[in-house]
Order: sequence, then structure tokens, then C-alpha cells
Amino acid sequence: MYQKKEVRSGENFFKSAQIEWIFMLCGVYGILFFAFSMDRLSWNPWITCAIGALTEFVLWRVYQMEERKPFWILSAAIPALLGVILWFSEELQVQLRFMVNNFLNTSGYAVDVGGAMTWLAVALALVVFWLEGVARIHAPLLLLTAVLVPVAPIAGVYPKLICIFFLLVFQLGCWGLRSAGRARKHSGTPKRPAGNPGRQVAFTVLLGLPVLFLAAWLVVGLGSEPLYTVSYQAEGAVRRAVQQNLGNANDPNTGVISRGNLYPVGSNQLRITSDSKPEETLYLRGFLGGDYQDGVWQTNRDEEIFDEVAQEVHINQKVVDIASLLETMYVVTNQEVQRIDPSNLRIADLAKTGVLYKPYYSRENVAVSFREDYTYQALYFPFSKMDINWEDESTRNGAYSAVYLNFREAYSREAAQVYTQIPSENFPNLVRHCQKNDLQTLDEITAFILYTLQNDTTYTRTPGFSPTNQDPVEYFLFSSKKGYCQHYASAAVAMYRMFGIPARYATGYVAFPDDFHSDGQSYSAIVTDEAAHAWVEIFLDDYGWTPVEVTPSGEGISGGYPGLSPDTLQEILASQDWDLSVLEETTSNRFTGYATARTASWFGLIPINGYTIALAVVLLLLLAFVFYWLYRHIRLAHLQRMDSRQLFEKLMQALHFCGRLRDYEGGEIDFQQQFIAALPEFKPKELDGILDTVNRAAFGGTRVAHSQTKAVRNFYFRVVKRLYAQLPIYKKFFFRFVKFFF
Repeated sequence: MYQKKEVRSGENFFKSAQIEWIFMLCGVYGILFFAFSMDRLSWNPWITCAIGALTEFVLWRVYQMEERKPFWILSAAIPALLGVILWFSEELQVQLRFMVNNFLNTSGYAVDVGGAMTWLAVALALVVFWLEGVARIHAPLLLLTAVLVPVAPIAGVYPKLICIFFLLVFQLGCWGLRSAGRARKHSGTPKRPAGNPGRQVAFTVLLGLPVLFLAAWLVVGLGSEPLYTVSYQAEGAVRRAVQQNLGNANDPNTGVISRGNLYPVGSNQLRITSDSKPEETLYLRGFLGGDYQDGVWQTNRDEEIFDEVAQEVHINQKVVDIASLLETMYVVTNQEVQRIDPSNLRIADLAKTGVLYKPYYSRENVAVSFREDYTYQALYFPFSKMDINWEDESTRNGAYSAVYLNFREAYSREAAQVYTQIPSENFPNLVRHCQKNDLQTLDEITAFILYTLQNDTTYTRTPGFSPTNQDPVEYFLFSSKKGYCQHYASAAVAMYRMFGIPARYATGYVAFPDDFHSDGQSYSAIVTDEAAHAWVEIFLDDYGWTPVEVTPSGEGISGGYPGLSPDTLQEILASQDWDLSVLEETTSNRFTGYATARTASWFGLIPINGYTIALAVVLLLLLAFVFYWLYRHIRLAHLQRMDSRQLFEKLMQALHFCGRLRDYEGGEIDFQQQFIAALPEFKPKELDGILDTVNRAAFGGTRVAHSQTKAVRNFYFRVVKRLYAQLPIYKKFFFRFVKFFF
């Protein structure tokens, strides 16, 4: 328990109750400003911090009173009052729930949580004072504050400078106070009792926390890229080894946007065989996303659309497979118009996943079996050979041309309603960015999307980890600026929908023309999970669902949909007059008070500049001072435990250091005479008693009384203080603070 008289009688800086109160207040402020670092929380930190300080001060002053009864009453009244307020205040409950959800899940716009933060400030003041000031239990808060900074970025909280400063001061202060308490406990005793090994280990672990805390902050901030490169390489090696042993590969058949790194293992997934070498990139889609929420694309809503279309165009779904109708109508109509034969594709599922990966502008080859040993066969047109003019009479020569035309118009209307929906609360910055640029044509919209996605971002399979409480698309575009195909495609789908263009999120595999090799009769390509990909598909009246490539492929801005020529894209980019203020604002604000994944996403650190280097220097000096104080206190405590012989040896070392009696060790016949001559302020009789005690301790075989050892210790301190006073200035610091300590 806390001993009041011990605090009041202390003269050392770290023994005063006022300093203890300041350190405890730093702990409260550190946690409060940690909450202040959380996005979408609006509150006045000055009022809240003032209330926290007032609560801590009242608790401290009442605890210093001779009568403890008021403190116990106050300690019971505060939590009772907090409980009553929370029970009856629905608004406070809502604010606290929002704060928890904001830490764990994606939230929308900023919410005022001033009441909750005030309530939390009082509760924190009570908890911190009880743990640190009364119970003297340091471990819980030390561990909590040590893990907040490195762990919090996983949930999207990047502690600001002031938060890091308060937490570090709190940690260092607590260690200093604990060490001081331990030293006071053992000071003055002739022999230090044996310590508990478990406690010593625990204390050693806790002692290392601020070192790790500051070291992690500096190391990651100064060299984040090399550090993360090494860590990602190690992570990738482990992940690949595990996946290979389990027989798993990178599965693209999902709508979940990854919040981590991507590590393909290179395992074979598909074999594609064609009777002619493909001239264009093959996009083999396996998953199609519909609605989006919190980083997950749900399964597409075509079944819902088919029901509406069937009723509108009077199609009997028991007779006509509408999904097959949508899939084949463009190929069949194009073949009727073009009068050319499509290519034959054979897609074998080597991994035997059972997923059909189908190319665009194709239909099932009905001349062969649908499945043959996990193999799908299709008739395929490249985009360059898709040339349908729905207004041409020749388009309606086929038996089903009129049905196709009516179905296309009905499906197009329904798709424009379903696949343009997007939850704007997930993308506040992206919504503002699109609203500031009112574009009309598809080419301009596509160029704008490509510029937004590729101008200030970097493609990488190891972008780090995105926070769990932030939307991964918004985080990718406006915070980390690093990602891979899943992030680019998801952002593009959202932007197309915001401009009213029906769009879907698609995943599967891509195969490039150069991947195909001839065996003399046909061309084939082996597709591995390295080729797993995500892209956008938009609905075009003359082509149906068409893939759009938005992921960067090299230098400059590239991509688009088939039919958008590179020259047209570059012309639009060269003449663009878009409002890019949202991108510029978010880019310039990325490092205001905390860092994002571009510098150090895992620890949430700050950029390296003059201000932060100065702060690091201050923190290092503070850390060095605390550790020196601990070292000095240990040495002083060691002096208190020395016996008479050890104290006399230490005294002779001090004399020799100052150039006195260098030829003497203390046992010489004329030692007493020479000592008095060197230090005449000491009396011969006093020196006789000291030497007698030292000789009996060394050779007498009897135990020296504690009072006599104390007299030798007092004599030692008087002598070294006298020697210190006679030293030149340049030697005084080393003598007192490094060598002999007093």
C-alpha cells in the first residue's frame, strides 16, 4: 500500500508525491490522446483533459490527508456516479458504442463524442490513480501503454506525437518511481535480502518496454522500407511453404478484398488450349460481385434481374435459360452478322476446384460434352471481331434476333438500376472526388478513373496491412497509396457506379498471347495462381459485360476497355481539366500527426523531419536520464550495503583519484599522520576509531556492529565531499556522478 509519510519525507525528485501525480496524469492524457488519434471522433480535448486533471488532482489531494475516510468515500462515489450517468444517459451509451465500433469496424462520418470522452476521462483518472498511486500495481498500465502504439494501426488508429510523448513519459516515470520504492525499501539494511526470481524477471521485462517502445518508433520511422521488405520476405516464405504443404494456392474466386499481402505459390491452375493463337488477353472470370459492404463484394444480383426481365419481356424461365441467353446472345448475333467462325477454347481445371472460368464473348460449345474431366469447352470471339450493329436489319435475321434485342434493352435498364448502387458512407473522400468532376462520356470517365487510380499510387503485392475499421478501398486510395489488383478494381467499380455506369467486380485468371505456345496442332498455355487477377467489367449495349483493365502495367497511365485506343486515352489525359483538390488534400494530410502505411503502416509512426528528429532527441535524452538515474540509485544503494572494509577500499580509491596518498593502502605505520596532513579538518581520534573498525572487520574475526559500519559510511561521505570541493571543475562531474556517487 501507498505510504504517505514516505512520500512526504523524501527529498529526491522522484520521491515526491507531486511528481507521482504528474506521471499518473501523463498516463491519463496518453490514453485520452490515443482516442483523439482515432478518425471520425469529434470532441474537445482541452475540456476533457482539464476534467481528467481535476479528477486526478482531487483524488491525490484527498489521499494526502491524514484522515483516509474521505478518500474511500470519494473512491466509491465516483464509480457509482459514473455508473448512474451511464445507466440513465442513452446518448452516452450511443457515443460509447460508436467509439467501440469505430475501433473495430468501418464507420461513416465524424460523430461528436464529447460526453463519452468526459466520462472516460474521469474513469481513467480513477483507475490510473488506484493502480499506480494506491495499489502500486504497475504492470497492467505499462503493458497496455506499451502495446497501444504498435498494435493500434491494425484497427486504423495512428497515435499522434502528443500521445506517444505522454505514454513514454508515463512509462519512464512509473519505472523510476518503482525503482525508487525498491531502493528505499532496501536502503539502510546491512544486507539486501534475496529477491524473488520471478519478480526480478518480471521487472526486467517491464524495464525493457520503454526501450523497445522508443526503439521501434525510431527504427521503423528511420528505415521503414528496408525493414518491411525483410519482414514481408520472411512472411512470404512462411506463407508459401504452408500453402504448398497444404496444397493451397491463391484463390481468386472470392469477393473479399484482402487487407494484407499477397503471396502466390506458382501452382498450376488451368490449361488453356486453342486452335489458333489468341491475339488479345483472355480474361477468365470465375466470380462476379454485386453489392459492396465493408470490403466484401457480395455475389452478383443477376438472378434478381432475370426475374424482372422475364416478366417484362414475357419469357418463360422454365423453357428458356435466361443466364445462358445473356451469355450467348452477343456471340450468336455477332456470328450471324460477321459470318465468321469463332475459335475453339478448351479450359482444363488442373487444380480440380470445380469452378468454371469462362472467357468473355464466348458460349459453351454444344458440340461436345459440357464437362469432361473438369474441362470446359467454348466458342470464342476476340473483341476485335465483335462488330454488332443492332440497328442493322441483318442483325434481326436470326430466329431469336427479336428476342435478343428486347432482352438486351430490358436487361440494360435493370442492370443500370442494380449495378450502379454503391454505399457512399464507405467512400466519403471518393464520393467528394467524383462529385467535383461531372463527366459524361464513357471515354472521359474511364480516363479520369485511370488517372485517379494510377497517378499517385504504387502497385505492389506487399502493401502492408490495412486497418480493420477503415474501408480497404478508401484506405488504399487516400492513405496507403499502395495496393494490387483487388484494390484497383474495387475502386474502379465504385467510381464507375458513382458516374452511373453499370459495373461489376470480377475475379479469375488472365492469359496473355505470349503465354501460348504451339505444339504443331494447337496452342496451349499453363495458367498458375500467379495469374490470378481482379478487374472491372462494365455493361456495353453492343458487347454485354466487357472487361476493363485498371491495374497499372508499367510506366505511365494505361489500361481501359477494349475499344478505347491508347491514343484516345492520352489525348484525354493531355487535355484534362479535372478538379483534383480531394486527392491533393488527402495526399498533403497523410502525415499530419501520424504516418500511414506508406512510411510505417504497422506501427503507425510519423515521418522523419526536423520536428520529429528534435522530439526523438528529447525522448532519447529523457530515456538516458532515467536510466542514468536508475544506475546511480543502484550504486548509491550498493554503498549503503557495503561493509566497513569495502567502504575503506572505496575511500582509498577516491584519495588516489584526487592525487592524495597514492603510495598508501591504509595499513602503513605513518598512514594516520599522512592522512591528517592531507585533510587536516579530520581529527586523529576520529580516524583512529575508523581504522580500528576497519581492521576488526578485516582481521578481527568478530562481527562489527551496524552502528560502527554506519559511522564508517558517514566518514566516507564526509571525506569524498571534502575531496570533491577541492577538485577542479572539469573533474567534479566525473568524480561525483560517474565514479564515487554521493
